[in-house]
Amino acid sequence: MLHKLLYELQVYQIELQMQNDALRQAQLVVEESRDRHVDLYDFAPIVYFTLTRDGTISELNLTAADLRGAHPTLPWSST
Repeated sequence: MLHKLLYELQVYQIELQMQNDALRQAQLVVEESRDRHVDLYDFAPIVYFTLTRDGTISELNLTAADLRGAHPTLPWSST
């Protein structure tokens, strides 16, 4: 009986390790995709803004910041 429980725990541990490995791999894929999209957004030759629901600019890409003379990570200013 004890051997059976030990075996089942070992099988369960292996299954959990496999699931963990799959989740880590999926996380890497998602992070790589995110990084590609961030680069596309930031370095696009055209202006991109990210707006909040009320229309406030919350982010801008490097092209927009350059045209505006603003820093893309600082709050948007009207100057």
